[in-house]
Amino acid sequence: MEVDDAILAVRAVKLRGTERDTAFAEQARRYPGFAGYQSKTERVIPVIALVPLGEGAESTDHAERTPS
Repeated sequence: MEVDDAILAVRAVKLRGTERDTAFAEQARRYPGFAGYQSKTERVIPVIALVPLGEGAESTDHAERTPS
């Protein structure tokens, strides 16, 4: 994943339950048009979190890894 000038190693994790619902609601709050996608389908839209891997997994840029 690229953040500013840093390239970070991450893994994708499918969120479930309350954690998924909270993340989806936050995305819909930030981008109101996003909420409309769920109303157009009966399936639950998946939410994927990108989780930074352990120390030493980033590029040589050594940028600080903080959740956004």
